[in-house]
Amino acid sequence: MTSLVRALALKPRFYDNLLDSFHSRAIKLERLAALWTQAVLRLFPAPLLVNGRRVMVGDGIKSPSAARRCPP
Repeated sequence: MTSLVRALALKPRFYDNLLDSFHSRAIKLERLAALWTQAVLRLFPAPLLVNGRRVMVGDGIKSPSAARRCPP
């Protein structure tokens, strides 16, 4: 999440609200994943193929970080 806040140059005070939104029932993870895949394929129209299949890498780490305060 911290990387997202930095990449979008968001003010640190928005960090908690952004984090809370990911726990909302309003976000449909399947739809979000589909939209993310579409965006990646538009940005990288010639993806890496292994045995004829596209290779996409995502960060799936689910353990909390050691940082006490994540915003910059």
